[in-house]
Amino acid sequence: MASTAEVIDALDEIAAARRDFVHCEFEEAVERAGSVLGRAGLPAQLYQSAEMISMIGMVNGRDTFHARSRATEMLAGDESHAYNETDLIGARTTMAFAARDEGRVSEALEMLRGITWSINTPSRDGRNIFARMGLAAMLTSVGDFDEAERLIVQSEVEVELTGDGMWAAAPDIARARLLLARGNLDGAVVHAELGRIIASGLGNEFFVLVTDCVRALIALQRGDVVEAAERLDRAASHLPSNPPQYPVSYMRARARLAAARGDPAGALRALTPSDSGERPRDWLVVDLAVDAGWCVRTALAANAPLQAEGIVVRSEVAAAHSPGQPAVVAAALHARGLFERDPELLSRAAATGVHGWQRASAAEDAGVILAERRRTADAGTAFARAARAYDGSGAVRDAERVRARARDLTPVRRTPHKARPRWGWTSLTGTEHEVALNVAEGLTNVRVARRMFLSRHTVDFHLRQIYRKLGIRSRVELTRLVIEHDATTRDGTVRLSSPAP
Repeated sequence: MASTAEVIDALDEIAAARRDFVHCEFEEAVERAGSVLGRAGLPAQLYQSAEMISMIGMVNGRDTFHARSRATEMLAGDESHAYNETDLIGARTTMAFAARDEGRVSEALEMLRGITWSINTPSRDGRNIFARMGLAAMLTSVGDFDEAERLIVQSEVEVELTGDGMWAAAPDIARARLLLARGNLDGAVVHAELGRIIASGLGNEFFVLVTDCVRALIALQRGDVVEAAERLDRAASHLPSNPPQYPVSYMRARARLAAARGDPAGALRALTPSDSGERPRDWLVVDLAVDAGWCVRTALAANAPLQAEGIVVRSEVAAAHSPGQPAVVAAALHARGLFERDPELLSRAAATGVHGWQRASAAEDAGVILAERRRTADAGTAFARAARAYDGSGAVRDAERVRARARDLTPVRRTPHKARPRWGWTSLTGTEHEVALNVAEGLTNVRVARRMFLSRHTVDFHLRQIYRKLGIRSRVELTRLVIEHDATTRDGTVRLSSPAP
């Protein structure tokens, strides 16, 4: 057993780790907590507190690789310390965050619901609020606002019961984000400011920073770029001079501001972690239920098609894992619709989404493409839908911009619709064009199915239709026809013409 002096020293080290965290010194917080975990004979409660501050330090410092590794060790059974189910709340919460980041949104939600439903006693080390606030944030992203509000209320009660100043501002900040997602910008400002006052009064610079980021996002939704920049300058003043990783809230707000200033490349840089761990080098920090469409548009504007396609694939994987989450499905439709310039997919995203601003953005993107294709009436309908949704989300300047676009539409005389030919290139549907392109690149039907998120049998069917319409019998003939029909680009990639309207 540790001596009284050793216990007191460990308590002091944990208190210092908490101070490091609230001053955004995440690496230092993790290091101090680790020093406590390396000592033998301390009371179990001290190990629990040290594990918790280490976990939240790694998560908020974007050291997700080590956070997940440590959580996996704890859940598998750490020989150095004995943990009961209550002690493992932080580890399970971290694993839920990892599942979310990998696109398994429904699984992450179920994991966090299981954790929060099992909580039956208040905790002064923040593990309960860590889980509840994580679940509230995810629910806000997927549009389950009522359940998110209930979790925020539960967290407010726990803060009152425990008097835990470290987390005192968290419920108001979570409610500000919730109201922003609902389009109640005035209410969001009120709760962001309440959170800032509480955090500032307690010297909690981390939550002061987060409230400034929320205020920046509110300002951007209102179209006030100047205020957003001022808010982010304030937020930056609470960061260390050279942080190893920026908090996610700061990265997202910086990216949105850069895009609003017409700097899409800067927006991508803001979303790129300095150390992606085991992930690809061009990995972007994105909330797939909210940011996917916006991020694809930004990447395309920055002439970064590979990063755009990466977001499309990640969003579609998330949608495949979360079929019961309309926000995730809509984000994937939006991302793919932008990447393929498909107004029908974008219109489906606008109809499926749960966030007003995301619905408006998808409808506006659909309107832009329809207008370019001189489908004036359809473009006007899309712009009208976008304007209404922007109004509902408090984005008044966005609504004005879209209405101006609608006014600028020039009516064109409609020509009678021509039936699609039964034979030849123009007889192919859009999906058949894409299958033909992939086959011409030398992909097997299995690889085509994986790339297009279709079943093998569906690809087989489309390929038979292509053969029939083009009067051919083999992949070799198809490849030759593709090369003859469309010029080869400089890098050797074969492109097909757009399918007939």
